[in-house]
Order: sequence, then structure tokens, then C-alpha cells
Amino acid sequence: KMRDFPRTLNQIQMGCNMVNILSVLLIGAGIVIIESEASMEAVMACKQAHHVSKEQAMSGDESEEVKCFSECILKKTNIMNENNEFNEEKIKEEGLKVIKDEEKKRKFEEAAKACVEKVNAENPAGKCAKGHALFKCMRQAMPMPEMKG
Repeated sequence: KMRDFPRTLNQIQMGCNMVNILSVLLIGAGIVIIESEASMEAVMACKQAHHVSKEQAMSGDESEEVKCFSECILKKTNIMNENNEFNEEKIKEEGLKVIKDEEKKRKFEEAAKACVEKVNAENPAGKCAKGHALFKCMRQAMPMPEMKG
């Protein structure tokens, strides 16, 4: 049993890193997903599929891997469907679960609506570009300090 301890510890540490990645990507982008088992599974599956490190995910990296990692999470959490259409209500629903301040809730809803409209109008071409564009738009509209509370 002790022989398995380092591996178990690494799994716990990896899980914590994945929560951090999820928090940075989704809260930092203004898209908030409760750290549920389902969202953790989404992050782990997307990390494995796209080989993205915590550092890459947090750095604003514009590589195809990071773009596809971002879009993968959106799809696995039903914020974006397989036809690359956004579920604006799902974005708002997830955000409003954790934002308590009424003014910040209003700003979040406005940002979600504006970003979905902007990205849909621009309809960026390229692999995984649309999902990543939503992350970037929300990150600009709702910076991290705005999200607290």
C-alpha cells in the first residue's frame, strides 16, 4: 500500500492543478463552472486529449493545443455544442451560481450576451478558434478582480 502512496499523491496534486486550470480558464474568462465531478472529468479528459500544461493554460498561450483545450472544456460542459453553437443560458446559469453581488451578476450577464453575439458575428475560422474567442472576450469583459464576490 505504501508503494502506491507517491502515485496517489501525484494524482491528488494533479487534481488540484486541474482545479487551478479550470478556475483560471473558466473564472478568469468570466465563464464560471462549479468545480463538480463532471467539470473535473471534463478538464482531465481535455488535458489528456490536448496535452496542455497548467502553465500553458494560465499564460494566455495562443497555440492550437490551448485553443482546442479551451473549446474542449466548453463542449464537455455543454456551454458549446458539437455544431459550435454557444448556450448563452448555460453560461449565465453557471456564472450566477457563484457570483453573489447583484451588480457583478448584471455585468456578467451583459458580458456573456455581448461576447456570444460578438463571437457569433465574427465567426472566427480555424481549428478551435470560436471557443477560444469566447474565452478571450469574456476574459477582457470580466477580468479576475471583477469576478470576486
